[in-house]
Amino acid sequence: MCIAETSRYVAALFVKLSELVSEVQVRKFGKFLEEYASQLKDVEDALEESKGDSWDLMLDPVAIEVFNETMICMDMRACSMNMKN
Repeated sequence: MCIAETSRYVAALFVKLSELVSEVQVRKFGKFLEEYASQLKDVEDALEESKGDSWDLMLDPVAIEVFNETMICMDMRACSMNMKN
């Protein structure tokens, strides 16, 4: 086998290897997309199940804290308004 034939052979092998690697990458990416789509579907299903549920703000500690702070501010305003009158 001469150098030119060897070069062509190596180039052909490189092209074939590149094609195989590309196919493997495409398959891996396809599998990833299928798994990701499945996870998104699970999230969508979970959200659909709780779609009609309402959030109870009185049981939410953050909402209670904000509510309490708001009430304190309102009380302070009322007190300061009473002091002005």
